[in-house]
Amino acid sequence: MDDPVTCMASHPIFHIPFSVGYAENCQESPNDVQRPGGADNWVLELSLIGTAQVITPGGDTLTIEEGDVFCYRPTTPQFYSLHPEADRWHHCWACFSPGSNWLQWLQWPEVFPGLLFLRLRDHSIRRQVETLFHSLIEISNSHYPHRQDLMLNLVEQIILWAEMENPRGSSYSPDLRIRKSLAFIDQHLTKPVSVQDLGLAAGLSPSRFAHLFQEIMGLSPLRYIEKRRVELASNLLLSTTEPISAIASRAGYDDPLYFSRVFRRATGISPRQYRQNAQRHRNPREKMDLRKKIRDS
Repeated sequence: MDDPVTCMASHPIFHIPFSVGYAENCQESPNDVQRPGGADNWVLELSLIGTAQVITPGGDTLTIEEGDVFCYRPTTPQFYSLHPEADRWHHCWACFSPGSNWLQWLQWPEVFPGLLFLRLRDHSIRRQVETLFHSLIEISNSHYPHRQDLMLNLVEQIILWAEMENPRGSSYSPDLRIRKSLAFIDQHLTKPVSVQDLGLAAGLSPSRFAHLFQEIMGLSPLRYIEKRRVELASNLLLSTTEPISAIASRAGYDDPLYFSRVFRRATGISPRQYRQNAQRHRNPREKMDLRKKIRDS
């Protein structure tokens, strides 16, 4: 797979119509996905068998295991493939445009702005999602008169079932101590927050808290805070005309230059480029939907 960082400049958006499918990747036929300009639809992936990897524009790697789901928003750079140490990766996918009421169920944790990720730990939920995906693919190959509507209904059900495993969703109940720390982060997102502060909020020692947070959330507390701040900044870049320095301050960064470095490390491009790309490619309805998704911090 090519280096995502060097692939970012001046790439068109990949057009993908509403479609679904199943794929089997192997070392002989890895079928790497490389869309530096992203796609014009949402792309949802469910990992069934084997292991894959997602590479962020900043060069970080996320390992995708069996039962993981990840979803790209439109225009988000896409780089994912069979894991180099794996012999196979079987997965289902769906490219879709969500209904306006779906966005409330797509507030999943973000690996970087625009890439949503969930790990389906509950086996019953995972089976439901797999069954729905198989039904989705079966109907897509049928000639039913209402095939398109049936497919959209199944995609909606997949998102609703996956939402039950969302640590930010109301239906998910992780360790109460982690819930307290997440609430503390949301309340103090734009202020200095240390692992000691979070451990105190959770009623744990800093070392025990950091270990538990990593185990449940899949990343360190400080990395989670950084990603939440970048997520906030990216939404502000899309929804306001404020200067970069003002957005940096609203996202919790006193130094605009440091903010730009953090943002580039997370997304692969500068805040200014991110705004320009969005203005160039997004249509007015998409911008309106993105504004609705901005949450109070």
